[in-house]
Amino acid sequence: MKNFAVILTISLFTVFFGCSRSGGKSTASSGGVQDSTVIVFAKTMNDFGDLKSGESVVCSFSFINEGKKPLLIHNVTAGCGCTNVKYPLKPVPPGKGGSVEVTFNTKGRQGHQRQAITVYSNGSKEPIMLVFHANVQ
Repeated sequence: MKNFAVILTISLFTVFFGCSRSGGKSTASSGGVQDSTVIVFAKTMNDFGDLKSGESVVCSFSFINEGKKPLLIHNVTAGCGCTNVKYPLKPVPPGKGGSVEVTFNTKGRQGHQRQAITVYSNGSKEPIMLVFHANVQ
């Protein structure tokens, strides 16, 4: 429970400050301004609302490479086995975009659910947290 509170605090801090500095968009960069790779997510949080146990739902977190070099997503991890992710395995050219697709399976879940997905790329010095919420009935 203590670890959950720490993770929740860090996630909320990341989402709050990431959105407040960029008008609702999550941005991150690596390297110098002239030769950087920058990943910009349109949103970093999704609320599925009320779901019935046993449902599987999907959402996409779209992004754009606003840098000058190809964007490489090295890895995307989910907090538990109830969440599957798909992401581009090939480099994303500057000015182009893609998405991280998240599938949440509610089987065996009940009550308020909060899951974090962590994106590791060359477009950010720190991993980017994508978060979704749901209320499973």
